[in-house]
Amino acid sequence: LGAWAVLDCARERAASADAALSAAKAMLADAQSAQAAKGAEVVAAADRLQVALVQQALAEGKPSDIANAQQALERLVQGGTAQEATPPVAAQAPATPAVEKTSRDVSIAPVPMDLDAAASAGA
Repeated sequence: LGAWAVLDCARERAASADAALSAAKAMLADAQSAQAAKGAEVVAAADRLQVALVQQALAEGKPSDIANAQQALERLVQGGTAQEATPPVAAQAPATPAVEKTSRDVSIAPVPMDLDAAASAGA
């Protein structure tokens, strides 16, 4: 009778351990799904942060863009009045062709070189 009692106690402990194992596995599965959900939330938050940073960078550049546009507009307005003040193109002195403007600098002209002599001098 004593061995049967020990066997029954062992079976009860095994059944209790199996129940605890099943409960732990269920809790693990819940924790893993919660972790996956939180991971997805982190990815979504990182995406939102990236979009916000891009928007911030664009917003920080807008005052500069506006100032540049205002300066360009002022140049156009001043250029329009400057063009009105200048004489017509026909009245201006004819421009010299680009060929005449180019001068040949002798210091950068190609110099003939004997490669065989240069190679033997370097060796």
